[in-house]
Amino acid sequence: MRNSITALSLRMVLLTIGGCALFAPPKTIRNPECGGSAGAMQVMQVLDGGVLATLCSYINDRGGCQNGDHRTYYFIETTRQDFVDGMRVSFGDKCITESGTYSYTTALGAKKTVHKLKFIDGYVSNPEYDIWLRN
Repeated sequence: MRNSITALSLRMVLLTIGGCALFAPPKTIRNPECGGSAGAMQVMQVLDGGVLATLCSYINDRGGCQNGDHRTYYFIETTRQDFVDGMRVSFGDKCITESGTYSYTTALGAKKTVHKLKFIDGYVSNPEYDIWLRN
């Protein structure tokens, strides 16, 4: 029975035993380390080891950054090398978490400090699901 349950790709399994319904917890859950509801970003400037960007809730049909908070953040990004200024990027199955601060000097000589963010997996294994499988 255990093999047949783990082979299922359904997120919810319903078992009826003696008139009682038992629900399996979801196999994955939203990563508790994920911060905020942003689902995308707009790159303002590409820097060594990351980008300065603003957050967006989503990217609209015309490719615009919608419902952003209009603040600048520094994103640490090591897996992508194709960022360009003005690019809009959806996070997909990733999310963001705060990772300290980043300081820089603008072209006009102003000193700025912004939140440093990094991408992490948006979903992680649900420990309750693992316990449920063992029982």
